[in-house]
Amino acid sequence: MILKDTFFEYDVQNENGRIYTKDVVVKMIEQFNARPVGMFGELHHTDITNVVSLKNASHIVTELHLNEEKSTLDGTIEILDTPTGNTIKHLMEKGMKWNDGFKLSPRGIGHINEKTKEIDTNTYELISFDIIPKIELTNE
Repeated sequence: MILKDTFFEYDVQNENGRIYTKDVVVKMIEQFNARPVGMFGELHHTDITNVVSLKNASHIVTELHLNEEKSTLDGTIEILDTPTGNTIKHLMEKGMKWNDGFKLSPRGIGHINEKTKEIDTNTYELISFDIIPKIELTNE
């Protein structure tokens, strides 16, 4: 399953209170393009680490690009045939719409300016984009 979507809007405060500036987004794209293959991601921010566990991978990001007209980072992901990828597929088969049920969230490391809430371009390193369900999923 391949999905093209807006990952997030830049230069505005997100739900976590952070601001990803256009400069940070350009750096994300540069870091992504420097990789030999796409970027694997997980369902949820499972363990907030600087490594994506391939056993938990649900998708792979295959394209990133800047949409200056909308001030967004857009891209393409492929949902994988893995246990967590199949969870996403199953929820969508049952009627959960991508834009209503899920969002993409960057996982990275770096400093945040406490005053402006902006991510520091010089220290930011993109780890992945994780898929975050807008509903609570449990293992129960």
